[in-house]
Amino acid sequence: MPNRYKNIDFVKTFASIPPDIIDLMQKREEEQNARDFALLCEGLQHGMCYLCGKSIDEVDPQHPCLHWMISNNAKKRDILALLNCSIGLVKLYTYLAWVANSLTPLININDKMSDTFDNRMFEGTIRYKEYEWSFSLGNSDFEGHKGSFDGEQSHYHMQILKNGRILLKFNDAHIKLQPDDLLYIEMVRQGAAKIDPLYSSGMNELEVNSKELSRHMTPAINDNSYFRTRTYIDTRTVNEDILNEIRDVMQAQNVTIANAIEYLNQVKNYGIKYDVEILTLEGCEKKHRK
Repeated sequence: MPNRYKNIDFVKTFASIPPDIIDLMQKREEEQNARDFALLCEGLQHGMCYLCGKSIDEVDPQHPCLHWMISNNAKKRDILALLNCSIGLVKLYTYLAWVANSLTPLININDKMSDTFDNRMFEGTIRYKEYEWSFSLGNSDFEGHKGSFDGEQSHYHMQILKNGRILLKFNDAHIKLQPDDLLYIEMVRQGAAKIDPLYSSGMNELEVNSKELSRHMTPAINDNSYFRTRTYIDTRTVNEDILNEIRDVMQAQNVTIANAIEYLNQVKNYGIKYDVEILTLEGCEKKHRK
């Protein structure tokens, strides 16, 4: 599929639009996203799909729907049929990101767009309940495999795990990129779009301050956590005695460093300054790339 957007200067195009118009468009999009996300969450709570109005468990071959990705009744053949329905990477990834964030914002998603030196344009992993979806788009996939029967056009690969077992392997299908995908990728290449699929997929309303999220965490007791945190303390706001108090609170209450600092700042008015970096889950391990 030729990239019809390659010769469009998106930076110049966006620069020609008045800022107040851009702000208005963005505000409307965010408001619509918030409404759609609320409908999705409400539907999931009742086992219903907000897109088609049917039960999540229902798989109707005559009416393919994105909810098949989380339906216990969807088989491999159903998933392959759905992926061949011109859904596109952006639309599919958006839906699964919203589904994952309906449980807990951010921590079930890990994605990145890469430079071209390692042949990886995009990799992402999303987890929701018993499901894990991994996406892979390399430069060679984007350019298409010359002479390949079903991989000559721009495409990506996907792997699906359910309860740790492979439902779909990366090499099971060459999933075609759609015009919306090519548009987004070209804007990213030109620097006209954020290289952040999580938020560009409409998840702006779920941006969470890392400090706030850390206050709701407890220390990991095994290595199966989806993320880790690294806390940086401003040494100008503590001394050795305060550091010992932080340690004592952590041990006594079984809380994170951030929890302990917040507790001491509230109870003793210490004014300890700190920052938290959230280290999200790793992408799909190479041993699972089958």
